[in-house]
Amino acid sequence: MGYDFYVPRSDLIHLTPEECEELFARVRRNLKIKRFAHWNHGKDLYEVRYSVVDDPLTQKEIPSFEFQGFDTWCQWADEELGLVRREAERHIQVYRKFGIELKGVFEVERDLLDHSKMHRICSLVTPQNCAEWIARARTMTCRELERARKAHSADAPTEYFHLGFELTLEEIEVCESALSQARRQLGHRRKGAALAALAREWVKSQKA
Repeated sequence: MGYDFYVPRSDLIHLTPEECEELFARVRRNLKIKRFAHWNHGKDLYEVRYSVVDDPLTQKEIPSFEFQGFDTWCQWADEELGLVRREAERHIQVYRKFGIELKGVFEVERDLLDHSKMHRICSLVTPQNCAEWIARARTMTCRELERARKAHSADAPTEYFHLGFELTLEEIEVCESALSQARRQLGHRRKGAALAALAREWVKSQKA
């Protein structure tokens, strides 16, 4: 049926066909409510994390979560929605992909699936293949979808991009030295991979 829920057979054998249909209709309604709740969580989290408002006292722009009395957006997510950072990040990722990047291609009323399925196909969908992945995900379990996602990712060729920005001579020397050390110590052949590794370590240090 394409739904990720389980009803023990022992609970069904004593039900009439009409009672079984009523049970599954109720489950489908509850799943739809849950899907929209997760979608709205993602929308609210995205807006709270990235939107700013004018502080009437200082006349300056401040983050929305700060205006509401929270120190960080993670604190807002925890206290308002009961979501830890990792869960909140996933909700934001899903909303950013389908609600922002694929706006006009993805229609919530028509295409919305369970949050776990939406998150699994986030890195795969594009405006060109969105409908295809939504259709596939609708009929697959999460486990089947995860296997399909991994297989697709393994077959996809690596795509490289060029990043350019201005540096002074001193900044170039510092960057070249850091990249050389990173390439030797981490075993990266490409400067881009070494730069990404350094960036990840810096982000990790900020979260510690």
